[in-house]
Amino acid sequence: MTQPQTTYDPDTDSLLLRLAYGDEWLQFNLNEYVQVETDPELQICYALMLNDYSLLIAQTKYGQRFFPLDGLQVLHQEQQERLLALLLSQGLQPFLSVAAYTPSLVDTVPMISIHDSISFNQVEWQSRFEQYP
Repeated sequence: MTQPQTTYDPDTDSLLLRLAYGDEWLQFNLNEYVQVETDPELQICYALMLNDYSLLIAQTKYGQRFFPLDGLQVLHQEQQERLLALLLSQGLQPFLSVAAYTPSLVDTVPMISIHDSISFNQVEWQSRFEQYP
């Protein structure tokens, strides 16, 4: 598959962003709103499931919303690092942003924001992401 595909369920306000397929996969809950499906080596993002999608993309008077990646806390350090590297990869930049919140000098909390430019129009996907692997 060369183009990302979206499936939106208005009843649950959830968006599935399918980027690739694989024979084997792992699924991680990044937080209560975002799940990621990857290959076993955590190098390819197969899909993002975005629950409460309208909340995730809603703007505030200060700008876009960021949500903590508190689901990473239950993972081993190596898995955390690989998932963060995957989320920071160039292939996911059109869909999300990762940032860090630093409440103190010793604490850093990774955060995620979903871009509101994810479209439900497949024709628009094809024109915008022709180069997507």
